[in-house]
Amino acid sequence: MQDQFSDLAGLRILVVENDPDNQILYTCLLESAGAAVRTATSVCEAFAILTQFTPDILISEIAIPNEDGYAFLRKLRALEADSGQFLPAIAVTAYIQGNDDLLALAAGFQKWLPKPIDLDHLINTIAQLVQHQQSGDRYSVEFTA
Repeated sequence: MQDQFSDLAGLRILVVENDPDNQILYTCLLESAGAAVRTATSVCEAFAILTQFTPDILISEIAIPNEDGYAFLRKLRALEADSGQFLPAIAVTAYIQGNDDLLALAAGFQKWLPKPIDLDHLINTIAQLVQHQQSGDRYSVEFTA
């Protein structure tokens, strides 16, 4: 399994997740794959981290207290439009009914992954987004059910 994780070596990842157990899970998994991980429990904390840490990938829960992941990403995309930068983003959520996947994609996420997260699929999704970014390809939105 470790060979599969070599694609994440040296990546910087910001995880926005308010559940402490999920924060530990993501951090352990991604750091064991060689990534540098920072975690935030709120939108405010995430923006504070972004002033000091430049991630390659964002993983964000949708159900964040006070302000949800949709609003967070819309604000981030507005700031990026001014700066010309772009941070690939993965939405993770237990919301798997109705059009939650489409809402995430409309907010600006490139990928939508339902919980419980398949960890191998998460690793592959991160690697895929990084490959797109490094090759200069335009991002297309997709969801995975």
